[in-house]
Amino acid sequence: ADIFGGSAASPTSARFHHFTRRPALTFTPRAALMLYAGYAEGYNSGGVARLTEPDPATGENVTFLYPYAPENIHNYELGLRSDWLDERVRLNATLFHTKWQGIQLAGAAPDPFNPGRYLQRTLTSNVAAARAQGLEVELRARPAAGWDVDLNVGLLDTAYTEVSPLTGD
Repeated sequence: ADIFGGSAASPTSARFHHFTRRPALTFTPRAALMLYAGYAEGYNSGGVARLTEPDPATGENVTFLYPYAPENIHNYELGLRSDWLDERVRLNATLFHTKWQGIQLAGAAPDPFNPGRYLQRTLTSNVAAARAQGLEVELRARPAAGWDVDLNVGLLDTAYTEVSPLTGD
């Protein structure tokens, strides 16, 4: 089996529709303090990669179609935006979790007439799913007029949650 799963076919079409959402909720208990929660989606449509190769037996061109699915990202965030001590100290923090499904990458095109061999061309395919989660913190202090002290920290944890078994050796 091949990750591209192409087949000889006549011309066809593909349609992709997606409505992306980005709702958010904020709470401001006082003027210099805001808490928020949000969700956002990202979308990259799928498609059909087309490869035309001469049949070694006949010399006639044969077209192969390699469909791939859409790529989706779902991001969840919780955060804090705040100022303290007459706005001399700012503390902002964001906690996030992202799920990425149907990751599309271009890879070497399989040779449709020689299984297990690849051509010097690329085709797009869905090859993996992943997640990323982390925390970002920003601290800014103004100890005296003209002086700012900044500290920014980011922690990131990423992993592939699914990888096509046919992407490696």
